[in-house]
Amino acid sequence: MKAGQVECVNCHDLSQKQTIKNISTTCVVCHDEAHVKILDKWKQKIMASQKKTYDLLENIGRKLDDSRKVKRDVDEAAKLLDQARNTYEFVVKANGVHNPDLAIMILNQVQKDAQNVDNLLANPGAKEGK
Repeated sequence: MKAGQVECVNCHDLSQKQTIKNISTTCVVCHDEAHVKILDKWKQKIMASQKKTYDLLENIGRKLDDSRKVKRDVDEAAKLLDQARNTYEFVVKANGVHNPDLAIMILNQVQKDAQNVDNLLANPGAKEGK
């Protein structure tokens, strides 16, 4: 799955609900029982990163709204936050377990982008990444 060498139906029995538990039973066809635990760890790690990212995006979104209320120019910050939110949604919809390293890397970048938005809001007139 990570390397693109596995077809979807090799892991997903589409006659069953697509849960980690149901999917992980297929892991032991090619791997040992330890791989089931690895899959669960990947999912936990990704979920924790998604929650951290979601919370950060929500917090920055509130700050952006507050800035708009006092009529500050927040167009650049709003654009960057929209991009970060869209990227976050992509990872959530893609179900990061298919490539957990990439999912975590993308979520880390979203967090950096959100911090850049926060910096823009804290320093009016500053440019992104400065």
